[in-house]
Amino acid sequence: MTTRLERFELVKKWTGWSGREWARKAQLKEENHVNLIIQRLRENPEATIDAATLVALADAADVSLDWFARGIGSPQGHRIEPDAEFPSRSLALAAARLIGIDRGVLDEVKKMAGLKTDPGAHFWLHQILARAGVPTDIDVPSSLPPPPTAEGRAGKKGRQKR
Repeated sequence: MTTRLERFELVKKWTGWSGREWARKAQLKEENHVNLIIQRLRENPEATIDAATLVALADAADVSLDWFARGIGSPQGHRIEPDAEFPSRSLALAAARLIGIDRGVLDEVKKMAGLKTDPGAHFWLHQILARAGVPTDIDVPSSLPPPPTAEGRAGKKGRQKR
């Protein structure tokens, strides 16, 4: 099994990308983000990396998230595709893969339909963990807050930006 640092270096070698180029292709906010991660992994092989960043980097390089994040399987593998119906579900599925939730559970959650709006990553994580039999103290509200307004604030009606 390879270390996370070795997998980062392998992807850079296979793609021929610099850290900056990989960060751009992954649409990360900071161009030096990949290089900072590599530096952190050199200093601390157990350093944590944000799940959304791992997903973006694996997708940009077209490598398996399981292999890239956890060293499981081969570099070619199952990708978490963006979910047009419920965008937050993709991130929850990717996070669940990172912590080793069974693919059968993830497939069950992928098939869920009939919701009027995307209930958010919190809801999807709760669904995944419940189906996996993982005890959780996550409290999912029975009703969701109103969607954000054009100003980006939920439930603030009648206030206009001047």
